[in-house]
Order: sequence, then C-alpha cells, then structure tokens
Amino acid sequence: MKDIKSIDDVIVLSKKLLGCISSFPFEIENNIINISCSIGISLYDYQDNEEGMSNPISDADNAMYTAKKLGKNRVSANL
Repeated sequence: MKDIKSIDDVIVLSKKLLGCISSFPFEIENNIINISCSIGISLYDYQDNEEGMSNPISDADNAMYTAKKLGKNRVSANL
C-alpha cells in the first residue's frame, strides 16, 4: 500500500479489483455464475479528533449505495 499517494490511486486500485472480480465466472451445479460488486470509498483523517467527526464506515457504505444506484460493478467515492 506504499504506492497509494492519493484518492485517485485508491480509485484506480478499486477499478482493478472490480475488473478482477468480474473477469472470473465460476460454476455451481453446471450453472455459470458471474460476479459483480460495488465499492464505496471514504476518506478518514485519523488525526482529526474533533467532536462530530463523520463515521468513515457509514460514509463508505453511503458511497457504495451511490455506486449501486449508478449501475452494477462501479466505484464511488465519498470525499
């Protein structure tokens, strides 16, 4: 993870992950199963200790649902 320097790097990595996941269908009981996913990204400043700081898990979850609304197999970032 040392190569990740910006949110753009995270988005590029997430899109590569999407490509890997969707590229490998598998078979269950003679049925081909294709997989897709939606990825939500949020940023969290661990040095920010102020009250009322946003919840990074909730922010990522909201970003994931935004990706789902835009269509399958997408990445969305909540910055």
